[in-house]
Amino acid sequence: MDAEIKNRGNQNIYKSSISNTGRWLLLVILDLLALNGGFLLSLFYRHDYELNWMLVKDNPVWFLLLNGLWFFLGYFFQIYDLQRAGRFDSAFFKVIGVSLLTLGIFNFIPYFPPVLPPSRQPLFISILLPVVLIFIERGLYVWGVRNIITKNRVLIVGAGRSGRTVCRVLHNRAQMVYQVVGFIDDDPQKTGELISIKQTDSGKKLENPILFPVLGSNRQLL
Repeated sequence: MDAEIKNRGNQNIYKSSISNTGRWLLLVILDLLALNGGFLLSLFYRHDYELNWMLVKDNPVWFLLLNGLWFFLGYFFQIYDLQRAGRFDSAFFKVIGVSLLTLGIFNFIPYFPPVLPPSRQPLFISILLPVVLIFIERGLYVWGVRNIITKNRVLIVGAGRSGRTVCRVLHNRAQMVYQVVGFIDDDPQKTGELISIKQTDSGKKLENPILFPVLGSNRQLL
């Protein structure tokens, strides 16, 4: 069953449209800024390092190792799944977990990262400060997805069983990327009908059924 992506109306005139690749790149850049920025700020609290440009220039292996661990663990735990990343409740625990695991491993690897501080406070700061910044950055990303970035608006061709299955899947698994506008169907008797989605694609019943209109036929809308 086909699904046609089509912009309708002007209600999203103040929002910007970004492709899935663009969203992924935006998320990666924001994560790297928060992770590396938090790491650099944590060095400010250490007396054995002087935070300046030469420190960064002379120790590129720090950042290669830190970012390599982040992407390896991020890929393993799927923190760049756009659907999950756009929902704070589903992304929170994985992102925080990956952050803590990345920084914990990084700080206790011998030789390559900065030497462990003599007291506990700088060590806690070096772990918690990047985690806090990543937490804030991911919250801003979720807010931006919901309030600034438009979703791809979808018309589903065919209001039969297959079309309803597509609607359930898009609504339950891709809400942050796609917004189902309604159906189109060549049967003129279905025009104006409200299609009720009463369960998720996994078969779980919804407390409040979701209604999608049949807007017309292919010739009228496409």
